[in-house]
Amino acid sequence: MDKIKLIIFDLDDTLIRSGINYTAIREEIYELFPPDAQVSNLHKTPILILASQLKLIDEQLYLTAKRLIERSEEESVEKAKIMEGAENIPEILEKNDIQSVIYTNNTQKTVNLYFEKPQFHFLKHFEFVTRDDVKHPKPNPEGILTILNKKSTTKDNTAYIGDSYIDAGAARKAGIRFILFDSRNLDLNTHRISPFATIKKWSEFERIIQ
Repeated sequence: MDKIKLIIFDLDDTLIRSGINYTAIREEIYELFPPDAQVSNLHKTPILILASQLKLIDEQLYLTAKRLIERSEEESVEKAKIMEGAENIPEILEKNDIQSVIYTNNTQKTVNLYFEKPQFHFLKHFEFVTRDDVKHPKPNPEGILTILNKKSTTKDNTAYIGDSYIDAGAARKAGIRFILFDSRNLDLNTHRISPFATIKKWSEFERIIQ
């Protein structure tokens, strides 16, 4: 097994407990669809993909959904908290000579709001790729592949750490190891995905990467 030289981290509910209510946003977006619209897998479709389906129906409806998502993300910064132990990750990465990038479906504007909060200053140790940097957000592997193209590492040396099936799907499609940060008892078996490893808390992180 090749040594990990690059770790790509998810942000929400992995490093930060954001408190975004994805179910509520999804239902608000669903209400924007015309009554006769066929919306399949509503409860399983990532909110950004659900919003993009509106674009095929009406550009203004899509923009409304986009604003709903962005508003919710930005408001969540005020009530967000650091996952216990996450602030120690940059030091552990440096000690083990591992590169890192945070790849989030948030906007750069939301990330900048985190930077303004003193309690989240540890995030400034990371490079960021946001949904503003890609055409297709997770679970599409575009963001991961973009990162790999910029880094002097290979898929075999790279791992992705996230908390959701969206993260797991993006990692699998990109052909890299997925490590589950199990912050909400996620069952990946329903998505036929087996994580390379599972972390329950960040105090386990250094042992896992070694």
